[in-house]
Parts: sequence; C-alpha cells; structure tokens
Amino acid sequence: EFEGGQAILNEAIAAAGLGQTERAFQSLAEARAIFATMGSDVWVANTDLETAVLLRQEGRYAESLEQAEAAESLYAQRGLSIKQAYAQLVAAHTAVDLGELEQAEQRIAAALTISRENALPSLTFQARTLQGRLAASRQESGVARVAYDQAITELERLRGQLMMEFRAEFLTDKQAVYEEMVQLCLADGQTADALRYVERAKSRALLDLITYRVDLGIRARAPEDEPLVERLTALRAERDRLYHRWHSEDKPDDASGHWNDADRHRLQADVLALEKQITETWHRLLIRNADYAQNAAMWQVQVEDVQPELAGDTAVLEYFAAQGQLLLFVVTREAVRVVPLPGAAVQLPRLLNLLRLNNSTVARSRAEQRPYLVQNAQSLLAKLHNLFLQPAISHVADKKRLIVVPHGLLHYLPFPALYDGERYLAEDFEVSYLPSSSLLRYYRQVDTAVSGMTVLGHSAEGKLPYALEEAAQVAALGQGELYLEDEATAATLTAQAAGKRYVHLAAHGEFRADNALFSGISLADGWLTTLDVFNLRFRASLVTLSACDTGRSVISGGDELLGLMRAFLAAGAAALLLTLWAVDDRSTAVLMA
Repeated sequence: EFEGGQAILNEAIAAAGLGQTERAFQSLAEARAIFATMGSDVWVANTDLETAVLLRQEGRYAESLEQAEAAESLYAQRGLSIKQAYAQLVAAHTAVDLGELEQAEQRIAAALTISRENALPSLTFQARTLQGRLAASRQESGVARVAYDQAITELERLRGQLMMEFRAEFLTDKQAVYEEMVQLCLADGQTADALRYVERAKSRALLDLITYRVDLGIRARAPEDEPLVERLTALRAERDRLYHRWHSEDKPDDASGHWNDADRHRLQADVLALEKQITETWHRLLIRNADYAQNAAMWQVQVEDVQPELAGDTAVLEYFAAQGQLLLFVVTREAVRVVPLPGAAVQLPRLLNLLRLNNSTVARSRAEQRPYLVQNAQSLLAKLHNLFLQPAISHVADKKRLIVVPHGLLHYLPFPALYDGERYLAEDFEVSYLPSSSLLRYYRQVDTAVSGMTVLGHSAEGKLPYALEEAAQVAALGQGELYLEDEATAATLTAQAAGKRYVHLAAHGEFRADNALFSGISLADGWLTTLDVFNLRFRASLVTLSACDTGRSVISGGDELLGLMRAFLAAGAAALLLTLWAVDDRSTAVLMA
C-alpha cells in the first residue's frame, strides 16, 4: 500500500508538470489519504508540500502558505532539516507573492543556514535566486546582482560535477537566473558585464568539451571497460544493418517480395530500441571515465574577453533571448553595445518555417516557377534582415568580417543570405558563426596541419551522381587524395584524414531531430554518425560536410548544440562548412567548383 501511495504521488507530480491540474489535485488527495491511513506523517507532509507548490501555481497563495508551513513544522519536529529547508523555500516563494517580504527574507535566511551546514549547492542556488528576485522587486539592484551571482556560481558548481554529455541538458529549466541577471546588468548600464553572463549561459558543455579535450570516444580506458566496448560494437553493427534495411529497397525476408507498412514500422521500432540501448551503454562507459568531473578547474566557468581577439575590421554579433526579449550584443575592438530587437523573437519561428518550405519546394518545381520562388525567398530574407540585422547595421558599416553567435532558433537562420533589398549580407561581409564567442581565442590558437587534403565522395547507391563530380573537382583544385564510392568509407576517413589540413565529404546526409547522436553521413561502409565522429581525431583547418542538413543541431538547454557540428568540433576540426537544409547535388557541385 505504501508503494502504491508513492506511485500515486509521483503520478500527481507528473500530471502537474504536464499542466493537468485537476488530475494532479485528485492524485495528491488520494496519496495523502493513503499515507494518513498508514500513519506516515512524513509522507503526509511530503504530499502537503507538493500540494503547496501546485496551489501557488494556481494563484491560491494563502492556501499554499498554510500547506507549506504545516509541512515545515512537521519536518522540524522530526529533525529533517534538509526537508525543512525546502519547505521554507516554498513558503518563501508564496510569501513574496503575498507581499510578505520580511517573512520571505527570514525563511530564505533560515534555508541558507541549513544549506551551509549540509553543503547543499542545489538548495543554495534556489535560495540565492529567490533572494535576488526579492531584492530586484525592491529596486535593490546591487543586492540582487550579488545574490544572482552567488546563485549562478552554485549552479555552475553543480553542472561541473556532471558527466560531460549530461551537462548539455542541465540548464534546460535553469536559464531564468541568467536572463534576470543580464537584464539587471543592462538596467545598470553594465553592458560588458551583461555579455559575460550571456556567455556563461551558452554552450558551456561544448566549450568544456573542446577546451579540456575531453575524450567521448568508444574505447576501453581500463580492462573493466572492455565488456561495455564489446557490447557497444555489437549493438552498433546490428543497428547499422537494420537501419540500412529500413532505408533500402531490398526485399524483406518473407515470401511477399515487397515491403508493407507493418514491415517498415517493425524495423523502425527495432532500430529505435537499439539506439536507446546504444545511448545508455555509451553513457555508462562515459560515467566510468568521468574523472574530470572531480577537477575543480572545470567547475569554474571561465569567460574570455572577446574584444582583444578582434581585428579592427571584425565585429561579433551575439544574440540572446532574455525574459521574452531578444537582445543583440555588437562587439568590436572599440566598444560593446546592446541593441534590443523588439518583436523579433515572436516572428522568427513563422519566418523560418516559411523559408524552409520555400526552399524545399525548389527541387520539385518547374523551371518557370523558380523565379517566383527566388522572389519569395528574397522577400522572407529581407524581412529577417530588417528584424535581426538592420537595427545594428550602423555599428558594423565599417567592418569587413562578421562573427555571428546565434541563440535558440537563430542557429537555423542563414545569416549570409540575409537580403537588404539589393544585396545579400555575404556580398558585403565575410560571415562566420561561433556557438560561443569565448571559443574565439581557442580557435585562434589551435594547432592545425599545414598541408594535405582528403576528399570522399559517395553517391548513395547512384542517387547523388553529382556528389562524385563535386568530390573530383574539389580534389583537383586542392591537389588532394580522392576516394570515391567503395573507397569512401569511415575507415578511409579515419586513416587518411587525421593529419590533413582540409577534409571534404560529398555524400548523403540526414539530421535526426529525435536523437542527434545518430545524425549522420552515408558512406560505403554505413552511416558515419555523430557517435562515430566522437571517435575521430582531426587537425584540419576546414572540414566541409557537403550533404543535406549537416549544420542542423538539436538545441538543448543552455543553448547546447547536439549533432554533427558538435562532434566534429570536439574531434579537432578548427572550422566547418555546413548546410542548414536539404541541398541539390548538382547545384552543390557547381558551387563547390
């Protein structure tokens, strides 16, 4: 019966998270009745505390405070100080909502005392965040900034103790404290400080991965790792076999001689199940070798000042969404400015979707339709230019190079193609991207090979004949080593590209929004996935992934980018040339030539 009560309580918490309020209240009442019948007053208090949280979300502040205080009292009587501290924080939140600020301060102070005594960074983070919001509501900007900074420090300590790939999801529900701190800094006229907190909020796991050269490859670092590596090897081989069948025209094993929907769905389910096993096993292997999480240096976020790294003809355009407002930081050697972009964030999803639909229509359109599609694309790109670039164009008019640091969906925006009504941005500026401006110093110092080129071309069983032409043309231009069709394998890439300055792949690509670990490029011996790339090592100054959607990433918490780009940067590539949508092999061959 006790386990049943716990299950119902967990169900209530899940329902509340999904916004199913009525169902959550019903489950909370049911769980509380079970615990009360059993005489488990601690679990009654646990249920009351969850009820207090839900009541606060519903705006029923007086009831919420009553429930939280009851839970706090019980925890105090039982000597459960940590639970007591969390109840104090729930009560403090509600006291702020009720305008009882002195009471809220007292409860926050009490929770912080317990947190210090028990070394609880998670509790300290929550308490300092609430303390900052309380000070901000009183217009005590300096006090609020100190509290927020302490909260962020504790948050980053927690993140630094995680295995690297878990860090990518860690900030998903914790961005608000950075956004509030950025807005406070800007209100105080501290633009440079605001930018530092923007940087602390963006792509930190990728930055750690690259700067500390953390190895995420599938390899046994100790004898006890060997069973996991062997299992991963077997799972990946089976996954590749089934994935090929799922996407091929091969006939099924049964006597029908043709595929039906049931066959496809069964194969898809098998592939997805294998991918889940591979991901979980890989994480187990990484956890066994996550000694770096004990390195205190990796708990402390270092933000590089980008201004000294900029040439006089270069500007950084760094975007950040804070509390529903999109901000553009324009960084030059001379100054750091911020340009608000009101209304831009709301329009971005619709305009990006229209641009993608327009581009996807080109391949199947008739020749006489294409001028209209070009006009439509230009119209959309002009609207995007006006929203996301025009307000800052006067600050970069004398520059030749723009380094764009996007945020959120802006990672999908083709900045070089933005159109001012007469010219594309790429006609006036050299445009490049960075996931974080703190990476600029690292990439200025990276050691790359001085010569050599490896080019792979694969036509995906004849579907992309111009990919072979493109590869041959690029290899001829760069006097590089050329590997086509059956020679274009992951093994060839591993053996021949490691010490080359330039690496070029012309093939079929696929972006997996459901699991970016399996986004990949099709080669003769199977798919080169994100997971496979983590096993590679490059010294290339440029890696070109000339295939569909190679620049698309899953955008995770903290603006972490999950996909091929992340893996190739982690593998040592100094720069990447990527695509943001499906590309035609013939036009790509013309462009590359």
